Amino acid sequence: MSLTGGCIDGRIKDCCRPSDWMEVFDPKSKTWEIVPSNGAKICGCNISKSAGADGKLYMFGSCNGLSYEAREGRWGRLGWEMDYGWVWYSNSVIGDVLYMFNENVFKWYDGKAGILKGMKGLPKIPWYIARLADYGRKMVVLWERLVAYKEKLILCAVIALD
Repeated sequence: MSLTGGCIDGRIKDCCRPSDWMEVFDPKSKTWEIVPSNGAKICGCNISKSAGADGKLYMFGSCNGLSYEAREGRWGRLGWEMDYGWVWYSNSVIGDVLYMFNENVFKWYDGKAGILKGMKGLPKIPWYIARLADYGRKMVVLWERLVAYKEKLILCAVIALD
């Protein structure tokens, strides 16, 4: 089984294909539930990356991003800024906020306004090899540097977020 989804409200959402349904796993009852979806009509592509933040599941694929608001069971299409290339960007959910990094730019997604916002004062890191992760509500950025033939140095920056 291949899972592309996220955890929202303590339940795991599996959204590997935008079809007319999505599976939801409840760890308390240990059961799967089918949730109606109109993702195929909105998106029409395979989902390859997703993240749960701000009470929503954000899904990215070969075209058109989707959002699923779990409490209201509502599906929506993401704006062009969220569609564009999220599959290739490094992203992570930290403290219920979706962050991304690409081309030496750190951004966070304001779910209420529906836009990406830039972050300033952060280090310059090679974008094509950097990865983001959550480390106790701090952002960890990992990247590599070649130091010799067949040798890499793994570098790490821990960034406190306000």
